[in-house]
Amino acid sequence: MIRLTALAVATSLFGGFVTPLALADKTSATAAIATEPFDQQAALRDLAAVAVQRTMEKIGHPDGLYLTPAFHIRLPAKLDTAANTLAANYASSLSTALELSLNRSAEALVHPAADYVLKILPTVTFADPERLMRGPPDAVTAALQKTIGPGFRKAMAALVPASAAQADAPGTLQRVQSRYEDITNTPFADFDLNGYILESFTTAFFASLAREEQN
Repeated sequence: MIRLTALAVATSLFGGFVTPLALADKTSATAAIATEPFDQQAALRDLAAVAVQRTMEKIGHPDGLYLTPAFHIRLPAKLDTAANTLAANYASSLSTALELSLNRSAEALVHPAADYVLKILPTVTFADPERLMRGPPDAVTAALQKTIGPGFRKAMAALVPASAAQADAPGTLQRVQSRYEDITNTPFADFDLNGYILESFTTAFFASLAREEQN
């Protein structure tokens, strides 16, 4: 009941991303909620919209991911050997630069991702809204990701090559590979750069939405 009431108040106070509750007396939200019909779908969309907007503000800029431990994108485990080898040969700056480029590429995707979600959100219908309102604090984010996930990934996948190029991720990866192969005279691990950025970004983006929903 607490979560349901909080959603109702949030819908009225945030002005309604899709269609706000028609409050007769906006100076007394609590009284209005008691007399006006409660649009559960609108309340859930409003909650999701606020989470998206806050995510955009918090991680949609340089260092938004890189300096946020919970969302920082690290090198994949398959590149640990290369990173350790470079560090042992006074070339750790190369792997550090690669990790930074991964985060920069993902940070550049935050605003387009937020725009995509906000654009599609009015068309989203949440299954069993009553359960979501009484569910865990990240229930709406989980339901949203399940509903829009495939389309979201497809839209973001189309943008990854450009964001990676802007952050010089391919060039940085090539420098890491060249130095590693010069040192070890062995082939560098096969690494899907764009795929890794997409997966890491998607995880970080929805994790941020879940945190903002809880907040």
